[in-house]
Formats: sequence, C-alpha cells, structure tokens
Amino acid sequence: MNKWMIGFLVALLSFYLIMVFVVDYGSDKDSSNIQNKVEELETKSKELTEQNKMLDLKIENLEETTDSLSESIAIVELEQSQLKEKRDEKISSVDGMDNNELFSFFANFKTQPNTD
Repeated sequence: MNKWMIGFLVALLSFYLIMVFVVDYGSDKDSSNIQNKVEELETKSKELTEQNKMLDLKIENLEETTDSLSESIAIVELEQSQLKEKRDEKISSVDGMDNNELFSFFANFKTQPNTD
C-alpha cells in the first residue's frame, strides 16, 4: 500500500472514532434535552386535545342554537308572509269601495246603535 492509502485509512479511522465518541458520549445532554422536549410536547398535546374537546362541545352547542334560531326565523318569515297576504286582501277590499263605504270604513261609522 502506498502512503496515500495509509493516510486515508488513518483519517477514516480517526473520523470514525470521533463520530463514535460524539454520538455515544456527547448524547447524554442531547438525549436528556430531547427527552425533556418530548415530554413537553406530549403535555402540550394533551392540553390541546382537551381544549379541542371543549371547543367541539361549544361548536355543537352553537350548531344547536343556530338550528333553533333558523327554525324561529322560518316561523317569523311565515307569519310575515301571512300578514302581508292579509294586508294585501284588506287593501284590495278598500280599493273596491266607493266614497261612502270608504268614509264608513275609516271613520268607523256604524249604522246600527251598539246594543252591548
């Protein structure tokens, strides 16, 4: 073997030893830091899961309220429609009256005395 090959093998062996040393002996701090970080993330994940459950319940309650309000709105719109129809009927009936009928209608004039 030539000197270049021997130098290359020595450098490779040195690099391997340095890597083994760094990975095996330098990782105690790193692994404890990583373990602490993992525990923090697990705790945060549990907290977020609980918050998510609470938010899901709030969303469910809001959806129920929305459904209830939508039903109420539909009822009010139906009542408005019925009132508009009655109004239009009264307007149509007033539209066909002559002057005397209009006077009686608006003055609330009664031709017969009240017997109550």
